[in-house]
Amino acid sequence: MERILSQEEISELLTAVKHGDIEPEPEETAFSDSGSVCRLDLVRAGSNNELRLNNLDLILDSFARNYAITLTNRIQQPANVKRTAISSMECESYLNHLKDGAAIGVYKLEPLRHGILVVFESELSFAMVELLLGGNLGTKSRTAQRPLTSIELNILDNSIGDASLDLVKALGDLEELTIEPQGIQNNPRMVNLIPADAMTIVAKLNVEMNGASGQMHLVIPNSVIDPLREKLQARDQPDNLGDNGWQKHLRRELPLVQVEMSAELGTINLEMRDFINFQVGDIIDLPWSPSEPLTIHVEGRPKYFAQAGIRNGNKAVRISGIYQEGAEHGN
Repeated sequence: MERILSQEEISELLTAVKHGDIEPEPEETAFSDSGSVCRLDLVRAGSNNELRLNNLDLILDSFARNYAITLTNRIQQPANVKRTAISSMECESYLNHLKDGAAIGVYKLEPLRHGILVVFESELSFAMVELLLGGNLGTKSRTAQRPLTSIELNILDNSIGDASLDLVKALGDLEELTIEPQGIQNNPRMVNLIPADAMTIVAKLNVEMNGASGQMHLVIPNSVIDPLREKLQARDQPDNLGDNGWQKHLRRELPLVQVEMSAELGTINLEMRDFINFQVGDIIDLPWSPSEPLTIHVEGRPKYFAQAGIRNGNKAVRISGIYQEGAEHGN
């Protein structure tokens, strides 16, 4: 423990410093103003705009296929839906980048926290309204630079609702979910189901129909994906030894598979002239001893040996041995 200086020693020390007998310690160098200051967000330091989440792309591709069929049935015209990108960003930042004319479907997922957003960008929104009203998109229609009206939102209600149902269906392999519609908005500032600072997964899909195309977005908060993360990663391990659903299904169904079984009495090679001259009553001698067993074929492949006989008035065979590939089996 260091000794504490007395009052006299402190006075002598200050006097020595004043007269230059003791040099004071150099002052710390101040930071230069020339360097730039970087903002560090400790909460989201590990986040990345390009999200890598195992098997999420498979779920989204399944959604795209299902929604393409659903959309085709609704508009009665061929439609194609294809995933183009998956990224991660703050909900508020995403909503601030939306242009006028976007339709935002808000849906709550039970039992998960928060919910999801299904967004039609302006090009897709106005093209869909025109198609649903019987219009023709053969010639490119101009996209109005204005918010959608209440009537237009009502027209899009079912189409956006179809997308939410197909997404729940795609997620159904991981978790049984129920969806509750919370309305469709044309103003991003009215969307409050997801906290503004919540990190979300934004899946962008391109929708093509009748010569027109537009962007559709699925906005899924991390709070929805986190409970499903382990189940998503488990889909990467089809060869593990656990009781996966597909293994149980295979064990249950495999014993019920039907196979064709035949008993071969014997085979012989004949010349064509003998074959075409066969008559009813002709006897064909087989180079096979009556004491030799029959060969039992399963799906065309030899598997067993058997003895021929009769049981309950029907011809029958009794298994007498196992056929071994490459072994000598008489004739």
